[in-house]
Amino acid sequence: MYPPTKPKNRDRRDREYLHPEEIYRMVDRLGSRDGLLISLMYHHGLRVSEAEALRWEDVSLAQRSLRIRRKGKGLSCEHVLTEDDSVALSRLWDSYHNPWRSIFDEPEEPPELLFGIKSRAIHHIVDKAARRAGIRFPVHPMMLRHSCGYHLAEKLRDLHAVQEYLGLKTPSSAARYFVARPDRITTVWDS
Repeated sequence: MYPPTKPKNRDRRDREYLHPEEIYRMVDRLGSRDGLLISLMYHHGLRVSEAEALRWEDVSLAQRSLRIRRKGKGLSCEHVLTEDDSVALSRLWDSYHNPWRSIFDEPEEPPELLFGIKSRAIHHIVDKAARRAGIRFPVHPMMLRHSCGYHLAEKLRDLHAVQEYLGLKTPSSAARYFVARPDRITTVWDS
């Protein structure tokens, strides 16, 4: 007798992406650091390993930019931060430089890593946020990247722009985001 196999993703959920309003609900249900993590993963199409590896030196608050060091065969690039993400990053930075700290306290050095957490913790944060947001199917971090890809494909309608933004090596990798989603087709006929 063989051990039971893990159910296929299509048997556990009907889609591998989230709608923007679902993601924003997830962000709103978390504290500032964890909400920022989910927001950055969605807005920049980050893989778990890329989010885990983000460093403070990759952030320029003055220029509102974030350097993404893509993993594997991906192409590294620089992205513009949204205003909300820029404000949240600034608050996180300020929390390490509290001016009200006593002169007798040891000065706290900001960590090199932006979040300082491992991939297992990222999976837990995303799962917790989805449950708190009332999403009734299992959610994993890669769904944030897929959501970014579908959102970009819908707004930009440019395969190469999506490929470049997500740091994908080949256009065929980005093509998956241009497949007609059932929810987009029904809105065509409803309008």
